[in-house]
Amino acid sequence: MVSADTDLDEYNTEWAKAHSKSPAHLQSAYHVRFLLDDEDKEQVEADMLKLLDHPNITFEQALAGLSYFDIWKSDASTKDAYREAAAKKWPEATVFQKN
Repeated sequence: MVSADTDLDEYNTEWAKAHSKSPAHLQSAYHVRFLLDDEDKEQVEADMLKLLDHPNITFEQALAGLSYFDIWKSDASTKDAYREAAAKKWPEATVFQKN
């Protein structure tokens, strides 16, 4: 349970460190970081992109990651960069192919 005195950014950072082997948990932590400070959007987007290199990431998690870019209202070039990186990892997945 988080107390009223807890620094949410610090708590989220520590939570992400504790779950660093889980891409799904990291995606959630990135989203919370965005919600706490949308000025950090570029870094959050970059971290989500880097998450594609995580050794434990699954196709389903990568697909879920793509949906965050819509939630964050990311620009087309940012989403395209994510799709391109995901397509290199899963070349048979048409969902990551550029339209």
